[in-house]
Amino acid sequence: MIAMIFPIGIAAFVGINSWPEFFRMLRAFVLIVGAASVIGGIMFALPALFRLWAYRHISRQ
Repeated sequence: MIAMIFPIGIAAFVGINSWPEFFRMLRAFVLIVGAASVIGGIMFALPALFRLWAYRHISRQ
């Protein structure tokens, strides 16, 4: 909810009065948030995947 209000607040603060400019900024904001969440998810999943791989590799020997 806050993530939806945040770009509107930025647009109001900057003083953008044209809708195409607003939608361009909104799309950039969504892309940034999406990329950050994907990177965070990868960083969160990597240790677990490495632990799983190491466990299987050790148990195989």
